[in-house]
Amino acid sequence: MPRFRCLILGVLILCGLVAGSEYALRYHFDLAAPQIGLNSQNFGWTACNHSYLAAPVNQTVTFAIKPGVTNDLHFGDAGFRQAATSSNLTAPETICLGDERVLAPEIKHHQTFIALWDQLSNSSSGRNDESSICNAGMPYGCPLLWQIQFDERILPLKPRRVVCFIGQACLQNDYHVRRSVIFDEYGQIVASKHPGIKSDHGNSPQKRQKNPLEDYALFRLGVPVICKFFLNDMTQSDPLRTASPMMMKTAGSNEFIQLSLSPLLDMAKRCQAANIEFFVVYLPDQDEILNHDGHQISRNHSESHRQIASEYLTNAGVPFIDLISLLKSDPQVANAFNKQSDHFSVAGHQMIADLLVKSFNLSQATNAMENRVTK
Repeated sequence: MPRFRCLILGVLILCGLVAGSEYALRYHFDLAAPQIGLNSQNFGWTACNHSYLAAPVNQTVTFAIKPGVTNDLHFGDAGFRQAATSSNLTAPETICLGDERVLAPEIKHHQTFIALWDQLSNSSSGRNDESSICNAGMPYGCPLLWQIQFDERILPLKPRRVVCFIGQACLQNDYHVRRSVIFDEYGQIVASKHPGIKSDHGNSPQKRQKNPLEDYALFRLGVPVICKFFLNDMTQSDPLRTASPMMMKTAGSNEFIQLSLSPLLDMAKRCQAANIEFFVVYLPDQDEILNHDGHQISRNHSESHRQIASEYLTNAGVPFIDLISLLKSDPQVANAFNKQSDHFSVAGHQMIADLLVKSFNLSQATNAMENRVTK
């Protein structure tokens, strides 16, 4: 009899723990997920039915680096990443568009090359403007996604300069975003809907029956954690990020790259009409510079599409800066990337910031010489 009572008591305690956990996770899902190594959101960005993703305006988002290790991402009025103490600027000097490598969610804001570039630029010019260079990195950042949000989030701030950072992932993600965009007969964007938003068919008999397990937060979190534990992989994997590598040798790759870059030309025209400088910077991936042993490689698979991008943008009059040769010239380039991911390390962000200061100082000097009137 005592054993039976103990069994009943144990079952009741277990049920209480399950019910309590379900209650806590259901109403604090976004807070609990990062603590066990999961990110319930795309760095705070949410699926949207008009611009693919909606920016986390005036929010602080907790990003999970690994179980128990998190990093706070602070976003301001325009949904740009900023320091926790930064005030929102109505007219920033420079807005940097890019993907998650520009956003750099795994490191502190002051360690990103955007913040470092800002500090170096201010110190060299003797200014003390806080956050004059804004970090507008976003998940799946690609030219088409920036084009969709350009009029809403970039032009109203009237920056002096817009810099778009592109790379292999940006061009690959263009394909995934483009599948969710509706174009009119003139090729203009009419609407954009994130595939994560389920269609509402009302009372249609073909309406998908909802799985009752989807309502349980414990199940939604527990299954991924158990799977990742047995697979020895506790990093977040997003099905939308599993893009297959671009096959540059396939027929039509030239047209594919130009299609991915075409939104940049549209943004360049909009910037020119608003008297805003527009630049495109190529950020290389790790496999474009280093092999598996960490040694530099002389040639890589991306040379052809970087050449296409350079010629396409340069012929259209868009200033293009390729950082791959500049990075290769740094003797410490082997330390520029994280071993666990293709993102830049803290040292890599410092290298990028130094290169940006030199590149844009040279660009400004060249423009000054070209615009000088000689007698």
